[in-house]
Amino acid sequence: MQTTLDEGILKPLREITDPKEVVRINDLKLNINEHTKKARYGRYVLFGLPVLYVIAGYFQQSDDTDDYLLLGAAIYGGFYLVSAALTYRWLVAGLVIGLLLYVSDHAASAVMDPATLLQGIFVKIAIVGTLGTAIHAAWQLRNDLNKLAEYPVPSEQIEQARKLQAIPRTQQVKRAEE
Repeated sequence: MQTTLDEGILKPLREITDPKEVVRINDLKLNINEHTKKARYGRYVLFGLPVLYVIAGYFQQSDDTDDYLLLGAAIYGGFYLVSAALTYRWLVAGLVIGLLLYVSDHAASAVMDPATLLQGIFVKIAIVGTLGTAIHAAWQLRNDLNKLAEYPVPSEQIEQARKLQAIPRTQQVKRAEE
């Protein structure tokens, strides 16, 4: 394997001199950066749900529950942590599992006690909306990354976007005067 002096420098596979191509690449990169931001918000929600569950379990427990409510909240919070950890390797799967856990938990609670359906409805709507938006953004991110891979963009930038990090815009190279 041959190494070069420019190995650490991110350069495109070929010089991009067409201004329209640079605009298309930068538009894709802007979309990708927006999608990564929304997907990160979904991940943050999944990491925040265990805290909400433990706090809610602590304040809802009484002397007759013998700490089972707090234990159940901690176990369910652990499921959310696993779901959030899955997003580092499988973004869409982790977000979908987290959304299904959240919806199934609150659906089961609503079946057992219908009054719980309206308790904290705005928080429930915000969480479901954020996770739904994050799932949609993760799908769009996958599609836009596939489109970006067709252009002469360094593979390091594509990997950077897969890790939900912002990627820099492409600079236009001026054509040499003939």
